[in-house]
Amino acid sequence: DGCHANPSDGLHLKIKGNCSACHTQQRWTPATFDHDNYFRFDRAHTTECVTCHINGDYNSYTCYGCHEHSRSRIREEHVEEGIVDYENCAECHRSGDEDEAERNWNRKRKAQGKSGQWSRQVDNSEHGRRRSHDDDD
Repeated sequence: DGCHANPSDGLHLKIKGNCSACHTQQRWTPATFDHDNYFRFDRAHTTECVTCHINGDYNSYTCYGCHEHSRSRIREEHVEEGIVDYENCAECHRSGDEDEAERNWNRKRKAQGKSGQWSRQVDNSEHGRRRSHDDDD
């Protein structure tokens, strides 16, 4: 417990977290939460907090439920590329940008002494087919 009572307003009742994520001990206001420290939104990610943070739990998130992000579709797209560790979306998709994920993945593979796997696998994957189709425009 802290040195003050927990806030009881509608916003704070939904938050399960530490006050210092948004507030400092020097000044309570203004609150300063920088979402980019956790997930950088691209232009396609403009939604209410509760879409990703179920039940107001801001310590966790989900990407399932948005546009094509069903659990089965995400699993299928990643497994066909040989990616089996895909539950922590923000680890590779810090902004939801697929190309950023590819760069991060290639960097990780290179650090493991492996190379070229993404491009060979991605060409025949959903991501690769989408990229080829996008290049036709």
